[in-house]
Amino acid sequence: MPLPTRQHELRLSSGRLIRLDFAWVPHRVTLESEGRRWHATRGDFERDIARTNELQADGWQVLRAGWTDVHHRPGQIEALLRQVLGRA
Repeated sequence: MPLPTRQHELRLSSGRLIRLDFAWVPHRVTLESEGRRWHATRGDFERDIARTNELQADGWQVLRAGWTDVHHRPGQIEALLRQVLGRA
């Protein structure tokens, strides 16, 4: 499986500059870590929805992983990434 670019800066078609947690740029796939530290408030939640919608409108596939996924189900995350990257 190809390694991702970590903290990849991307300018959306709207002109907004964002940073992707893990990006497979040639495939236009990103894996976003969803921890409570950065996604705890209603405003954070609403911004994440808008950001995901913008990314998808720009042709990116957005995958999400929470703490439990990373620490207790890493094999499932890897299998999902292999499946998505194989189709991209």
